[in-house]
This record gives sequence, C-alpha cells and structure tokens, in this order.
Amino acid sequence: MANFLKTIAAIVVGYGIAHNYLIAATAQTSSSSHLDAMKSMYRREPPPPIANQALVDLGRDLFFDPALSASGKTACVTCHLPQLGWAVTDAKSRNDSGKLTSRRSQPLIGMGRIGTTPVGWDGRNPTLEAQAKSSIARPARCR
Repeated sequence: MANFLKTIAAIVVGYGIAHNYLIAATAQTSSSSHLDAMKSMYRREPPPPIANQALVDLGRDLFFDPALSASGKTACVTCHLPQLGWAVTDAKSRNDSGKLTSRRSQPLIGMGRIGTTPVGWDGRNPTLEAQAKSSIARPARCR
C-alpha cells in the first residue's frame, strides 16, 4: 500500500508541476523561442533496447491472440486499443464472459518504463510480467 501511495503522490506532484508550468507558459506563448524550448522539454525518450527479440515477438503475438481467453473470443487488444495509445474507452471493463468488472482496464502506454513500480490499480503485481501472467491465469479479470 505504501508503494501505491508513493506512486499516487508522485503522479499528483508531477501533475501539479506540469499544470503550473503550462499556465505560466500559456501566458508567454507569444515567444516562439519559448515555445520551442517548451517542446524540447517534453520529448519522449528513445525506446529501451530490446533484450530478447523473440520474447518481444511472442508477446506481440499473444497480445492479439484471442485463444488465450477462456471463450477464445477475447484478446488483450479487445480492451487496450492501439489506436487510442493502448488505452480503453469503457468506464468499467468486461470480463471474458461479458460481465462488468469492478475496474477500468489500465492504459498500457509507457508500461515499458515503469521499472520496479508495482503494476495494477492497486499495485498487486510486483512486475509487468506478473501482471500479464495473472491476467491470463484469472480469466475473470481479463475481458
């Protein structure tokens, strides 16, 4: 729970800093050099190096494969939509049998950079690998 609270606190603090910076920057948008400087601060880091291409390919194939679900009709991509930055559109997700769950599926963008941060809304999985395994092992959680 402590790690979860630290993560939430970091998000809130980060949001506050970004929000205050954007308010200040909005007041000064007349300067194109200032705008260029602001854009350079928000560049995405290059992707991390791929340690094992075969595992990356397998993960990609499994993410799009509905055979992993109990019904054989639902893949990870059913909820985590590539065209929306791997985000979801529904307020609450549906499990493999079509019933609403108690939570919304998490967006997946940026998950490759989480490091040692627990995964899941409540931090129940210590790693991204553990999260993926638990979604497959517990089909009621998987849409």
